[in-house]
Amino acid sequence: NPDALAGGWENILLGDPSRSSEGTSIRTTAGDPVLAVDAKNGVVIARVSGSDWRGAIAIASDPARLSLEMADPPDGSGQYIGEIAAAHGDVLAISASGFVAENNSGRGNELVGYAMSHGTAYGAHLQTGGYSRLELNAGHAFSIMDASSPVSSDCTDAAEFQPAMIVDGKAVPNPLWKGPKPRACIGQRADGSVVMLAVEGYLPLESRMGVNIDACTELLARYGCVQAMNL
Repeated sequence: NPDALAGGWENILLGDPSRSSEGTSIRTTAGDPVLAVDAKNGVVIARVSGSDWRGAIAIASDPARLSLEMADPPDGSGQYIGEIAAAHGDVLAISASGFVAENNSGRGNELVGYAMSHGTAYGAHLQTGGYSRLELNAGHAFSIMDASSPVSSDCTDAAEFQPAMIVDGKAVPNPLWKGPKPRACIGQRADGSVVMLAVEGYLPLESRMGVNIDACTELLARYGCVQAMNL
């Protein structure tokens, strides 16, 4: 399409994930329909689904652009993820870490557990219950470890939640987290690319309550993730 190529291959912008439910005729190498391609920012978003669940997966090629940003609303009431993203000029964002919700609204400004943003630590480590910590280091690589372990000296950003899904290329056995729920997961491929997975849930009228963690682990492994954690 000459219009799509008008700005050059490096600036191709295709699709609108907010308006497309099924995607384009383009497929990822994993076989899922592509919702959007943003060549300038190195992002591809695809539709992923099963018989009773639906979500989106995003592959971002530049891990150097990844960071964890804290909610910082002027009135202290908390923020939606879209508000946090807009405040930092982000291209792509996903929620991370536990928080105390404000009347189950999805907004909250009270962190549960530990987090690090740009080298500054927040909260306190979750010592029990099988929590893990995902660390991003100065080389833009993920590491996943037990939440009770010391924070690495080169850690720049971190979030704690559970369960760990893939560690050093191996899927982690998951005895719990079997029920269908909405999910937000993040992973990293061997080439450094960051993979974000968001699955819809709690939509009984649409017969979409969510998905279990094992299905998310299999999906992220199919997309080449060697590290992955539920957020």
